[in-house]
This record gives sequence, structure tokens and C-alpha cells, in this order.
Amino acid sequence: MSPRVSLSLKAARALLDGSKGLYSRDVDELRAAIAKAQRSSATRKKLRQPKESKRSAKRKETTSVREAVLKRAGGRCEVCQHGLTEFSPAEMDHFFGRGKAAQSVSSCWALCRYCHRSKTDNHPTAGYWLERFAAHCDFYGYAAEAERARSRLAYVDARSGA
Repeated sequence: MSPRVSLSLKAARALLDGSKGLYSRDVDELRAAIAKAQRSSATRKKLRQPKESKRSAKRKETTSVREAVLKRAGGRCEVCQHGLTEFSPAEMDHFFGRGKAAQSVSSCWALCRYCHRSKTDNHPTAGYWLERFAAHCDFYGYAAEAERARSRLAYVDARSGA
């Protein structure tokens, strides 16, 4: 049995073309290795395509959610009502986090930079932000998100002993 050598597809083809000194078994192994490399290359290419289309679809979804949230906000921070400008743009916040809740207009809100940083840092408290988000959801009629925020608030209050 011949030792295994790692060759690029190009090098393997060149070796096969000049195969006068090789044993027929080696030539067969080389041909099999080339065929396998070609299949795996095609498979990788096929697997890459859906990933790119998933990214594209996710990007389109995020864009449409962002547009709807900014339209709902009407050029103001949805917490402090501070006017948003090109020098103080809106930042879209996924209240429950992108990994924990499906991205939707009802689970996102437009915040000014100050409110977004404060909410991210739980300043003044996580409970404060949960109450604000529940009130925001009640105002816009997002009952499921309001209930989720209140449920989380009950958990936070029980944990802190409040």
C-alpha cells in the first residue's frame, strides 16, 4: 500500500497526466481521490448557496422591521420622546434580544443613543425597563409582548426580593 500524500486537485491532475512510472493501483487511487475532491468541492459550493440566501433573507427582514419601527416612532425616541436627527440617529433595540425572541415590529423599539445604552446596562434597573416596555406594548396593542415583559418583571422582582 502506498503512503498517503495530500495533493491539490491541480497537482493530482498533473501527476495523473504524467503517470508513466506509476503502478495501475496508484493511478486508480489517484483517479478516485480526484473524483472525491471534485464531488466535495461541488458539495461545498451547494451548501454555501443556501447560507448566502439565508443571510440575504434575514437582511431583508431586518430592513423591513427597522423601517416599520422607525415609522411607528415618528422621528422620536420611544422612551424619552427626544427628537432623532442625523446627528442623533435612532438605534433599534430588540427588547428581549435577537437570540431569545423572534425579530418583529412588536418586540423592537427605536431608542436614542442614551436610552439604548441605559437599557443595555440596565440603568436604573432591569425592572424599570421591563415596566417601560410593557407600557409601550400596551399603548401599541402588543398584548403578547406586554405579558412576556410582565412575566419577566415578576421573575426579576422575585429574584431581587422586591
